[in-house]
Amino acid sequence: MSLYVLLPVLAVLVLFAYLGRLRPFAFPLAVTGLAVAAVLAFFRIGLDHELLAGMAEFDGYAAAFSALLIVATLLTVILLHTPSGKTEVPRGEKIALLVFSLTGAVMLTSYTNLVMLFLGIEILSIPVYVLAGTRKSDAGGNEAALKYFLNGSFATGILLFGIGLVYAGTGQFRLEGILAWTGANAVGIHPLFHLGLLFILFGLAFKVSAAPFHFWTPDVYEGAPTAVTAYMGTVVKVAAFAAFYRLLARALPSVSEAWVWILATLAVLTLLVGNLGALAQGGFKRLMAYAGISHAGYLLIALMATGSMATGALWIYAAAYSAATMIAFVAWARVEEGGGSDRIEAFAGLRSRSPFLAFGLAVAFLSLIGVPPLGGFFGKLLVFGNAVGQGQTALVVFAVLMSAVSLTYYLRPLIQAWFHEAKAAAPLPLRAAEVIVVGTCLLVLLGLAALPDLLISSF
Repeated sequence: MSLYVLLPVLAVLVLFAYLGRLRPFAFPLAVTGLAVAAVLAFFRIGLDHELLAGMAEFDGYAAAFSALLIVATLLTVILLHTPSGKTEVPRGEKIALLVFSLTGAVMLTSYTNLVMLFLGIEILSIPVYVLAGTRKSDAGGNEAALKYFLNGSFATGILLFGIGLVYAGTGQFRLEGILAWTGANAVGIHPLFHLGLLFILFGLAFKVSAAPFHFWTPDVYEGAPTAVTAYMGTVVKVAAFAAFYRLLARALPSVSEAWVWILATLAVLTLLVGNLGALAQGGFKRLMAYAGISHAGYLLIALMATGSMATGALWIYAAAYSAATMIAFVAWARVEEGGGSDRIEAFAGLRSRSPFLAFGLAVAFLSLIGVPPLGGFFGKLLVFGNAVGQGQTALVVFAVLMSAVSLTYYLRPLIQAWFHEAKAAAPLPLRAAEVIVVGTCLLVLLGLAALPDLLISSF
């Protein structure tokens, strides 16, 4: 069964189970359905066929990224289901919205037509606009939802305009058609094509929080419920990068000189804004927002290379980043519920209040910094190695310097957790769901470090 069918049907079933007399079964149904979808995607069971008259195809690239996105969504659903203060207990429609959004994410990994790119972004984004404002009594949440919706709609309009201009210049929506057209017309390409390409790149840059299109990110991260912020920081970002790479690698390699310098400029700005912005933050969610912006800069560098090595590097980096980010937000949700403020100082004494969570937080942040032998280190190593092979040595040197800067702000929560005493020494016992999410993510970070060669060879 196609994931394009399974996921929407699952969302509808979860919704009706909640609205009817089967409310207790809504959460188990969602977890079971997502687990089945992850197995189907990982092993590509019954998915090797064209979809929607050839507008999408579930190849190995789509399978790898879809499996990652489904697992991240599954962990978010588990986290959402856990009662935790400002994170809130979701009702069935909130889980259904997550699964609907995941459908758009899967589209972004498997599209072969620019129309499907647009539809995937819309299906991914609209449920998240709603989820960001689910705390209706919270002014910050309402502001976050409104800012996300308005800015997202504007960026989508730019993207759609760019798709129209590319079609006007090439007469093609299909990625293979655009590749053939650009290969046959390498000299004297119509200016509409270049303008359309620029608009598409800018539209996608907004979705991945690349500077200077990042301005919505800190406010939305801060105002949205913590579990929703975790979803935005993992599934939404990774899906957008998967779509970004698919476009560049399958439709535009023959005109790389037209977009490589744009990506390089965006990467430098994004690394600079993300890392320097994070240094100035005192609130944890805003710090994570700017840190996520900085990681968008590293992933932009990953987009500049093509081939199996580049695909494997992008996937490993995305997987390590998603796992570490999920741990960080689980820790924050638990601390937030425990009566802490919104400041980084809320982590004080976590070592004694919840040793397992403090250990998970340390592993997550050290991976995000790029400390060996964790998954984040191998992700950065592969991304930087591919970039050097493409002649982007100066850009890699700058990125390494920015990684050194990240030590400053990532170590601040860890210093609070391990070397400061808590004002309230009450323990923070973890629920089973939180242990499952943190434990799974720790296994991912350690597994990526143990099996990088095997993962790359699979691409």
